[in-house]
Amino acid sequence: MTRQRLGEVLPGKTLILNTHRSSLLALVDRLVVVDGGRAVADGPKEEVLQALKDGRIRTTR
Repeated sequence: MTRQRLGEVLPGKTLILNTHRSSLLALVDRLVVVDGGRAVADGPKEEVLQALKDGRIRTTR
């Protein structure tokens, strides 16, 4: 299923997405970052992405 098609069928539904593709983040509102089997961040997508960019969340990568 394409990203566009997923976007069309998702409204009102919950999707659990496991990906390394940043392009798929357009589909989500909430972001959980898992590193080494441990959740290191959880929250609204924009806040988590900004915290990662600012270095406030540490990952082993």
